[in-house]
Amino acid sequence: MLPFEIEKKLEEIRGEIEKLGAELVDISVRRSGGKNALVITADKSGGITMDNCAAINHHLSRYLDEFPGEGGFFNSPYYLEVNSPGLDRAL
Repeated sequence: MLPFEIEKKLEEIRGEIEKLGAELVDISVRRSGGKNALVITADKSGGITMDNCAAINHHLSRYLDEFPGEGGFFNSPYYLEVNSPGLDRAL
């Protein structure tokens, strides 16, 4: 289950990823090193590269940090991971 802040902004997050020519495959939150980790899985037609993932990470970091609140999206420090779905994703 996603935190309310993410559920509320899910379509906006999806739109931000689509601006970069990719699609949101999955989104989840986990704890990592005492901080929240927002894990985004993205893909694009023809496959997604490490450079694409880095660009999405950079773009979403700025976008999420603009959310109201002291610490941005989670109101506390967080990690953002952007991954590819890997070779095992069904076509």
